[in-house]
Amino acid sequence: MLACQTLISLTTGFSKALTASDTNRRFSRLIIPTHSAQTCLEFLTSLQKRDIAEGNGCRISIVDTGGDGNGNIGGPRIGLRFRRWRSSGSFVLIEGWMDYVKSKDLRAGDVVIFWWDSAHSTFCIAYQRTQAKAVA
Repeated sequence: MLACQTLISLTTGFSKALTASDTNRRFSRLIIPTHSAQTCLEFLTSLQKRDIAEGNGCRISIVDTGGDGNGNIGGPRIGLRFRRWRSSGSFVLIEGWMDYVKSKDLRAGDVVIFWWDSAHSTFCIAYQRTQAKAVA
């Protein structure tokens, strides 16, 4: 198991503090900074890269390691579409992103961490809460 501090420092991944639009059901997407998306591209197949270049995007399978990165590589897989918008050139994760947000009750300010696990040849995801949830 990897601690979250280790994940953030990996050169094969990135972290992002979620914005209000990243967690908004109306938008249903996570915008990935271009420099971070470039990190992901190097681990995709040539067919996946072509599909992204053509504007269709590609489905990627990501292992959900659990909150705070303390889960294990045997966690459930989630499918997301990795795409580049032609209009802005922005990279996004769609089609499944809001299911992940809802299942983890993620909010603006929380941090998601993505990385490539070279030992298992797979993308992984974890999250960190930055605010305590209000108790009802």
